[in-house]
Amino acid sequence: MSRKGSSAPGAARCLPLVAMLLLLSACGRDAPLQPESGRRLPPRPPARVVNPLCTGSGQVHPGDTLTASVTWPASGNPHQVTSTVVVQPGATLTIEPGAVLCFGAGAGLRSNGGRLFARGQAAAPIVFTAYDTAQGWIGIDLQGTPSLGSQIRHARVEYVDTGHVAITSTGHLVFVDTSVVRQSGAGVWLWGRSSRLGWSRVDTTTNAALSAVELGDSARFQSSVIQSAAGVGMLIDGMTDVRLVGSGNRVEGSGDVGIRVTPMAVIGSDGSSRATVTGGQSYPIEASISQFQRLYTSTASNQDHLKGNARDTVVMLGGTLNASLYVRTGLPWHVKGSIVVDSGGVLAGQARSLIVMDSALLIAAQSGGRLQLRGTRASPLVVTAADPAHGWRGIVLFGAPDTPSSIANARVEHVDPLWTAVTALDSHAVKIDSVVLRQVGRAVSLLSPGSRLTRSRVDTTLSASSPAVELGADAILESTLIRGSAGYGVAIQSASVQVQSCDIRGSASGGIYMFVAAPVHNCNLSNYANVGVWNFDTATADVTGTWWGDPGGPTAPGADYAYGPLTYTPWRTTPYVLPYVP
Repeated sequence: MSRKGSSAPGAARCLPLVAMLLLLSACGRDAPLQPESGRRLPPRPPARVVNPLCTGSGQVHPGDTLTASVTWPASGNPHQVTSTVVVQPGATLTIEPGAVLCFGAGAGLRSNGGRLFARGQAAAPIVFTAYDTAQGWIGIDLQGTPSLGSQIRHARVEYVDTGHVAITSTGHLVFVDTSVVRQSGAGVWLWGRSSRLGWSRVDTTTNAALSAVELGDSARFQSSVIQSAAGVGMLIDGMTDVRLVGSGNRVEGSGDVGIRVTPMAVIGSDGSSRATVTGGQSYPIEASISQFQRLYTSTASNQDHLKGNARDTVVMLGGTLNASLYVRTGLPWHVKGSIVVDSGGVLAGQARSLIVMDSALLIAAQSGGRLQLRGTRASPLVVTAADPAHGWRGIVLFGAPDTPSSIANARVEHVDPLWTAVTALDSHAVKIDSVVLRQVGRAVSLLSPGSRLTRSRVDTTLSASSPAVELGADAILESTLIRGSAGYGVAIQSASVQVQSCDIRGSASGGIYMFVAAPVHNCNLSNYANVGVWNFDTATADVTGTWWGDPGGPTAPGADYAYGPLTYTPWRTTPYVLPYVP
């Protein structure tokens, strides 16, 4: 009794304390609101995953430095490489067919001028792998310039950690053939002159900041495949004669651009230099126009090998073209640098071709280079601006090609207000037919003999101080509608100009300004009762057969009026009907 009586009050006194301890214990299990000052939890290392190929006892290589030639046989499997092995000049490390090399974390294989001779067989490949596949190893790094190059054939190189490249050659000739490189930060970087990656597969790289394959000076990529690169599939960076050789070259499923060519890279060609780029999450290719032409040379259909990506668009870095090249239907160009078509060059387009220009860029043809941008009525070719608010700087033609440039069944638009959509100078004639020129500073300036603007529409020019259309020696304007000019419609600069029919409407400063008298017939002028034709020359110009916006002619109230020495009788009492305007 006395024991029970004494225990009851004690139990009661303990209840608040127990409850408090339980509460504090529960709080302790939650994430703290504020970490303790200076306290940092260490990162949790990846779970260890021992490669099944690396279990068992085998030969151990604790960071050897090889000064004499050594052979590692398959009988030593699995070869446990615990620290980096270095092959010094004059030495050769030979790996026999069937050998399995297991590298510890931070371990790798490096040449300082020595040679690696790893020639497996189809039935007995050599395997370079990681002891712990979660931590990986640091790959094969070949440096120096041995008298004979290194060889890696019928091999598998895998599980290189995300910060390293599986196979790198720097100044060191290496042939990597009939091999698989997989599950590594990056795949194969060939910076040893004339090195080759042939009949091989680079499969699944893990570092989005590293290209899966890099091709340096005179490197060859032959009949090989790049799959599932986290970043760029192939980077071409060599400054001498890089080549894609043979059939079957493929870049598939890249996380970034499929093929990126740096501006100074030099592409060689054997006539079959293309690669199929498909399944990527970005653009298929980024290159200058000459590099692109070298990679996809013979016909426009070669470019079909670049389709099937998230963004089927060529990123064109500009540059100079000295050969023929098409802008392929269904494969638009996003142009990020001005294009110059030089001697021997022809830039051609097709129905539904699309060229999108960044701001402050132009397309120029010079020294015999020319343009053949020809769509169809049903499917016009389009040249436009990536940013219509800022525009681009138009097409400029000069020099003297053997045949004129032509732009037909096309739309040219969104040119900077200070620039002209198409300018033809010197002796570079251009034939513009069935084209819409819209939202441009000025539409055309045809100052080269023999140029013509026919069956076209000039719709909304933006320069208040300039004509929409300027005509020089022997230029022809025919069956063209010009409307909504911020300045005036047409400027005539030569007596040999022919204006055979036109419709000029709504120009803020009038219709036709003649700085040299020239004949004008079958034109419609309706420009807010502004000047219809103003002849600044002292010679009289024949403008008979013109509709002045009123059956009563240029002197009628509300009609466009005539100014200067002009013969305007008889005039048209009804508008002329243009036969075709796009």
